[in-house]
Amino acid sequence: MKNLKIILLFIFPLQIFAQEKLSLSDAIQQALKSNLKISIAKNSSTITKQNNSYGNAGFLPTVTLNASGSRSSNNTKQEFITGAAVNRNGAASNFITSGIALNYTIFDGFGMFAEKERLKELEEKENFNLKEEIENIIVITVTNYLSIVKQIQLIKTTVEGIKIYEERIKIINNKIETGSGSKQELLQAKIDLNLQKSLLLKYEIELNKSKANLLLLLNQDLKKEYTTDNDFEVDSTLQINELAASISKENKRILWNQKNIDLAKTNIKTFNSFSLPIVNLTANYNFNQTKNEVGFILLNQNLGLNTGINASWNLFNGLKNKTKISEAKINLLQSELVLEQVQKEITNSLYATYYTYQNNLNILKLETENLYLVKENITIALERYKLGLSGSFELITAQKSLEDAQLRLINAKYECKISEIELLKLSGKINK
Repeated sequence: MKNLKIILLFIFPLQIFAQEKLSLSDAIQQALKSNLKISIAKNSSTITKQNNSYGNAGFLPTVTLNASGSRSSNNTKQEFITGAAVNRNGAASNFITSGIALNYTIFDGFGMFAEKERLKELEEKENFNLKEEIENIIVITVTNYLSIVKQIQLIKTTVEGIKIYEERIKIINNKIETGSGSKQELLQAKIDLNLQKSLLLKYEIELNKSKANLLLLLNQDLKKEYTTDNDFEVDSTLQINELAASISKENKRILWNQKNIDLAKTNIKTFNSFSLPIVNLTANYNFNQTKNEVGFILLNQNLGLNTGINASWNLFNGLKNKTKISEAKINLLQSELVLEQVQKEITNSLYATYYTYQNNLNILKLETENLYLVKENITIALERYKLGLSGSFELITAQKSLEDAQLRLINAKYECKISEIELLKLSGKINK
């Protein structure tokens, strides 16, 4: 028993010395806060949100400020019809211009409305992408956390089994002292005990791996020590009709593909706008000044506002626009077909997973009932072995039945929870 305590001290150092308890909800919140994939998806979502503006869609005017100046120096010789003459070396000429110009597209065949709608759809599509990434991280976090709990339960049942093996060795030693036991029986019992201790260490290796994987997922120091819950509850109340009804409204993959259809529709509107006229309003406020040291005009200066309106209409461009519209309609049809295929795939996965979920619940119920039976059986077998009413084979068989039953129960509960999480993911309810 002393050796077992040393093993347990090695196996459960975190539980003994840990300063922090990490619940499943804490792990999920930490993942949502620190996971790098979510941060990347959030940045992409922020960019598309910022791009969704009236300015990018073309609703706002452009205003440009211009200014320039020049100076020239020339040797000038001029003879006039009146007989006057000018002969000047290094005559300077200065030119200055500045102004502010406004250009405002007041009609572009409704293209700006189509562009604003496109930017809106892109923002919503990227938002669905972010939500799906969040759901994926939640599923991975829960799965990793459950793996830790599973390993803890396996370790716990193995420790309980080791106590029975040690009791078996104790009984054999007592029998040997009274002359009714055999050394071969004792050696076999010790071999079986060592196998369980070896299995215990293997479970510890898997536990440490699972804990490291969770820390990596949470973007935490891999040397951090923490404890987790030792058990979890399975929700056995999920109903297929409710889950199936929420797919079209909540499943992020379906919603993401729906946005592809909306984007294809806006592309058609955009190409249709190219067939309509464009009307621009212009306004300029300019200042121009020219100074000459020689010539008829020594100073020429203008300051004023100019306004105007211009329109253009592309009546024929080699049928390029017609081709673009035809291509956009095909893309729309393609997006609709993809959405239909995705809906069928997800619905099929939902029903298949629900069937697995129901079977796992039934298995869990059977294994729970079976565990009570094998525990009672091992108690009787151990007592009969103590009294010499049965041989070691009967006890070994009872021990093996107990170990198998405990392993099946732990796996059944784990598989039930995994099926439950998958159903919530498919129905879009995982984040609620």
